[in-house]
Amino acid sequence: MKAFFGSSLIALTVTNAADLPDLKEWDFLERLNNLRAAGMTCPNGEVFAPNPVPLEWDCRLFDAANAHSQDMADNGYFSHYNDAGEDPTDRYRAAGGQSAGVWENIAAGNSQGSMTFDQWVESSTGHCNNMMHPDRKSVAVGYGKNLDDRYVHYWTMKLTNLLPRDGDKDCFLTPSPTPPPVPSIAPTANPTFRNGLVMDPEVKYVWDWINYRREDGHTCPYSDVTHPSMHKMMWNCALERAAQKHSDDMALNEFVRPTGSDGSSSGDRAEEFGVHFRCSQFQIKTTYGRNAYASFNQLGCQHFLGNEEYKSMAVARKYNANLDTYYWTLMLSEYETEPEHRDCWTDEMWEDYNNGTPEPTSIPTYQPTDPSTQPTVSPSPAPTSVPTRSPTGVPTTAPTFFDCEAILDTKTCKRNNECSWKQSCKAKRDICPGMSGRNCGKYECNYVDGVCSWGVAFC
Repeated sequence: MKAFFGSSLIALTVTNAADLPDLKEWDFLERLNNLRAAGMTCPNGEVFAPNPVPLEWDCRLFDAANAHSQDMADNGYFSHYNDAGEDPTDRYRAAGGQSAGVWENIAAGNSQGSMTFDQWVESSTGHCNNMMHPDRKSVAVGYGKNLDDRYVHYWTMKLTNLLPRDGDKDCFLTPSPTPPPVPSIAPTANPTFRNGLVMDPEVKYVWDWINYRREDGHTCPYSDVTHPSMHKMMWNCALERAAQKHSDDMALNEFVRPTGSDGSSSGDRAEEFGVHFRCSQFQIKTTYGRNAYASFNQLGCQHFLGNEEYKSMAVARKYNANLDTYYWTLMLSEYETEPEHRDCWTDEMWEDYNNGTPEPTSIPTYQPTDPSTQPTVSPSPAPTSVPTRSPTGVPTTAPTFFDCEAILDTKTCKRNNECSWKQSCKAKRDICPGMSGRNCGKYECNYVDGVCSWGVAFC
């Protein structure tokens, strides 16, 4: 993932929209406007006050962003400069854009627009500042894909300090592309267990989204496999207890694998709590429900999320303060939840389930920390109103995945979800593919259907 602080990148020679943005590209406009309206402190400490003035979509920015993302995908590079040496501003102007400098963020390796947006927001190298600066007036995001490329998915966001001209609005998906930011609909109340405890909202998020996708029908990432609408999965309280036991074990002993520290399998744990053995289990180390769902969607969409044979499920997580992360366990069963295993819900929650899982709000925007409640380091100097042609920190041509090999100690290595310690700190994307099941768990990779991989590539 990279940020460009001067010009931007892309190349086109058209004055009308070459393509219309699809919904996952258009979605960035609402996400960013909502974030700007809320205000936030970027990771490098710069504070941005709430800004109610929405950005507008610029179709010439989109033409340039869309073309650059596809060009990177087709030609296997990751840079703010294309093979012809054109920078972001060059390509924006070639696409018919105005005489203005362009700020640009790029990312590769992630199929989920929401997760790419979060990457930029959470980056400490300027991506957040690019998006939040009050001088910005227009934006567009383009996506490119090449199944034969190592990273498959490429994203480009471009911003300028000028409003789009009338002729730059010929690719809008709606008559009113920039409505004032509207707060998200309040989420449905989290279910209450019979013991009085409220269900973890991050856990409920995963359950809601899995069922929402199953009911609505769903196209899997990294493939063209599309699942039709199907029944929801019931919550299984016995599976939940089995899943929680494994999450507790992983968090306490700092490992990610299907086998427990006592040698027990997922089947052993299911049997211990009285669940029929025919179930599957996933282990994930991440923080938020949106990330856990996205990982499951990438790893298990084809054979699990869209498989009608699965009738019930449960999700659990446990926090590890040492690594400042959660250990997640998802368990799915081919049997419906038996009456005795519905004991953790109130009768009202079962009625709600039977009436249909409430449709969740759209995949949520990043919830910024209130700048007034979190001390920050001194803000970096405000950027000038006109971008320079020499960006701060010229990007390299290599994809900017996290540099695991630069980490020298085991603890820091294990704290980063993209890295694993194998004599030295190494990137999981490099060591996981092809490992045996035993080693796959040992190095905290993902083991699905007998294949070891690392399915979520952040950059």
